[in-house]
Amino acid sequence: MASFVEKESDLESRFNRLPDWELKYKYIMSLGEKAGTLSEEDKSPEKLVRGCQSQVWLVAEPTKDHEGKIESIQYHTDSDSAITKGLAALVAGYYSGEAPEDIVSQEPTFLAKIGLDTHLSPTRSNGILAMVRQIKQLAVVAMS
Repeated sequence: MASFVEKESDLESRFNRLPDWELKYKYIMSLGEKAGTLSEEDKSPEKLVRGCQSQVWLVAEPTKDHEGKIESIQYHTDSDSAITKGLAALVAGYYSGEAPEDIVSQEPTFLAKIGLDTHLSPTRSNGILAMVRQIKQLAVVAMS
């Protein structure tokens, strides 16, 4: 699995290849389309990310080693909004496949590197931060 540094570099490269924000937003929405959808069962109120303007659901799928210790977590998301679904897939992809300890300590530095920190509305920025908080909370729960 790629490290956070490698993931950031890859995202930065992908976003730098797109000449304007209209194309960058289309790329973000395509990430949401590729992410698929969650089952109706997974779209339960307890899996809803609080603090997002749109509805966003987040599911954590831990991977355990032969001793039962959680090695990594895969995150799956869905949303009722195309752009939000893409943003959720982007954030989930960044943290997916990492060890819970690393997830908890890693800030979403990629947002600034790809320019999203300055190109999102305040409500969308707050929603991304709410999602990061929930991702980290699920990692803390996985460690206990």
